[in-house]
Amino acid sequence: MFNQSLNKIYEDPFPFDDMLLDVHQTSTEEDDKIIIRLPTTSTEELKATKKIDSLISKSLKKEIDITIENDGDGFIAKSITLPLYGFADSPTKAIENLKHEIESCYYELLSENDFSEEWLKFKSYLIEIIE
Repeated sequence: MFNQSLNKIYEDPFPFDDMLLDVHQTSTEEDDKIIIRLPTTSTEELKATKKIDSLISKSLKKEIDITIENDGDGFIAKSITLPLYGFADSPTKAIENLKHEIESCYYELLSENDFSEEWLKFKSYLIEIIE
């Protein structure tokens, strides 16, 4: 039996396929789940990259590269090109939260132009990639 502190139950598909140590299919009364044992020697081993091609209600002309990492308390999904992140108990929900943050930031940046030069660059970037 796995040490409970090393195991989490995640919905399939799981973005860390190349990092799995052990995968066991299990059935519960609710539905099938996959139990995954992740490496625990360093947080660097728990980082994966992924591309997102849509936001909550917007499509993207160009995919956004993100990283997903387990910080021990949950998962952090970070944009590589924007200073935004999402946090949650599962990788899927962390990505969803990041998408929400990106879309919220987009609408806020569209509302005015009184931003630093750095944020105006982010605004231009988002206008360019969001349909």
